[in-house]
Amino acid sequence: MLSAACGADGATETNPDGGGGVSPGNNATLAFEADGTLTLTPGEKVDLTVRATPPASYALSVLLVGETLDASLDGASLITGADGRASFALRAPNSPASFRVRAKLDDGPFADLQVAVSDQGFGSLAIDPVYNGHRDPSGWSAFVVSGKTCEGLSGESEDGYPDDPAGAFEATAGPEGELFVDIAPVGPNLAVFVRSEHYLWGCTNVPDLVAEATTKVTVHIKDRPVDVSNIDLDVSLAFEPEPAEWAQLLAASQAEMLGGLLGGQSLPEALLAAMEGSALDPVAFADASSNGGWEGVVSQHVNYLGIDLPQLVGTWAAAGLPQATGAISGRLAAIPEEAGYATFSVDHIGTATPDDLGVPDEYVVTVAVDSDDTARVGGKLFWRPSRFVTAAVAHEALSSQPAGTTMADLLSETLQCDMLAADLAQTTMTGCDQACLEQLCRDGLASMWEAAADASAENGTTGEIPFQASGESSLDDEAKLLGFEGMWLGNVEAAGLSAKVSGLVVAQTPVIE
Repeated sequence: MLSAACGADGATETNPDGGGGVSPGNNATLAFEADGTLTLTPGEKVDLTVRATPPASYALSVLLVGETLDASLDGASLITGADGRASFALRAPNSPASFRVRAKLDDGPFADLQVAVSDQGFGSLAIDPVYNGHRDPSGWSAFVVSGKTCEGLSGESEDGYPDDPAGAFEATAGPEGELFVDIAPVGPNLAVFVRSEHYLWGCTNVPDLVAEATTKVTVHIKDRPVDVSNIDLDVSLAFEPEPAEWAQLLAASQAEMLGGLLGGQSLPEALLAAMEGSALDPVAFADASSNGGWEGVVSQHVNYLGIDLPQLVGTWAAAGLPQATGAISGRLAAIPEEAGYATFSVDHIGTATPDDLGVPDEYVVTVAVDSDDTARVGGKLFWRPSRFVTAAVAHEALSSQPAGTTMADLLSETLQCDMLAADLAQTTMTGCDQACLEQLCRDGLASMWEAAADASAENGTTGEIPFQASGESSLDDEAKLLGFEGMWLGNVEAAGLSAKVSGLVVAQTPVIE
């Protein structure tokens, strides 16, 4: 707590030795002439002097910091003399207390003087932090406040962890060192707060400090709970299904996809049906097909090319599916006001995106951190088996094609829609010339490919990936979760089949480029 300096009139005081103008304080240093901790009795008044270096006239302000009770100063603003010195009076409060007097140069540094007030004398504290947990303390800082309790220090904090108390006696030590406060007031309760960074802490009340003696104080240290309220992590779950189970599931998924591709028909039948469905005038198309014997024309064309489309797609699948796992990747972000939950925004499931799979790209998952700092994330993702297969096929088939090539483009070229259109154009179709027929061939193949991708949806096949991930947390100095690394377990499920899946999970704070 900061308390403005107060006196009889609150007016600005100018040192009589001040001389001319006031120098800027940004390049000066400032110190009290009193050394160590100033000890006073209740109500005692004392003159204090500060000295600025290099000597010059500087504007400065004085104030009280901490639990100052009714302590007061006789001026709020001062100007040092040409020698850099300025003096003012402090009146101690009428009750035991501890606080600081702070002097601050305008636009420059400040200096603090620790004050202890008691009518029963003063004692010392030897503080021993005891910690039996798994975190590594980087060192210890102690804060001793008179007239406060540990419960009072923690009262305004949601997790019980107090802010560093203003105006407290302070001491520091290394990880194995003892903390020592040489002067503290006897009489009031002392709250002894000890922390390492801001992720380990403890507090002990000392109501019976003995004058002119050193009191041994043990402070039991505990872990500050891990804060997941603002997590924002890149997450990668290595996607490693059990081989035999995964192969069985993929075989069923591929069969479902191929069933959607041809719809139980031969390739010529399926292509003509798809072209008819894409035509602006399906009746005219059906008439021309019937009159021109187009099914036979398409069959002859396909036989001439030697194309077995299911076999070709199966070849692409055989090469693409083994590469289609990789990892599930995405972003884990806290949900404001929803403790224990986060959103997992998925970028990829293997080589497929959520758009490829026709599933949501954002899921609500649970997030928790155990007492041993093991982070745990659990939830369920969705996938479409047929779309997973078509995404893997497309990834493989288009890998050697120019950028921007689609599966409709590749299938149109493979089946030589330009040549087929020339053959079909021998029979006149009202309102559709050779170029139109070529486009219908391409559009028909595109709709067949979409039917293959949507076979799972058409059949009501819902794929799920329930998972649980856990790993050792990495924390910042305020116990906020920066990431974790460990393992995850789950299942890939669809159409009554299931494949166990596991792998390494890595969650880390995104790198800002």
